[in-house]
Amino acid sequence: MAIGIGGLGQALVGEGLITPDQLALAQAQMAASGGSLGFNLALQGVTSEEEVSRFIAMQTGLDYVDLQSAVVDPEALKLVSEATASRLVLLPIARKPSALVVAVVEPGSDELDQLAKELKFKTRLVWSTASPPRLTSSC
Repeated sequence: MAIGIGGLGQALVGEGLITPDQLALAQAQMAASGGSLGFNLALQGVTSEEEVSRFIAMQTGLDYVDLQSAVVDPEALKLVSEATASRLVLLPIARKPSALVVAVVEPGSDELDQLAKELKFKTRLVWSTASPPRLTSSC
């Protein structure tokens, strides 16, 4: 099931990963306290934030990267300022001959397209969780 009109929550319900009641509780927690859907589902103990991120990656056709075990190339970190990485919630993790590999939480951002233009080379986006670790170049 692709993530579509009903959004991520409905896609998770449709795949049987969570129940409608669990979704409603997580959405109420999001409204009250903030945080992502995955974070709030993890607080409930329903699923992990990583499992939700892996599901999103699969649905969007992006690779998933576990930043707790990924080796980050220091040269890739130098290509994006810490301020930009923090603002866009991303982490450059590798510089390949064809592209800069960037771990992101929101791959549909127009700002990411602008970043690729500013860098003057292609970026290849991979999906990751926002926490932990934080997706900034200070990792």
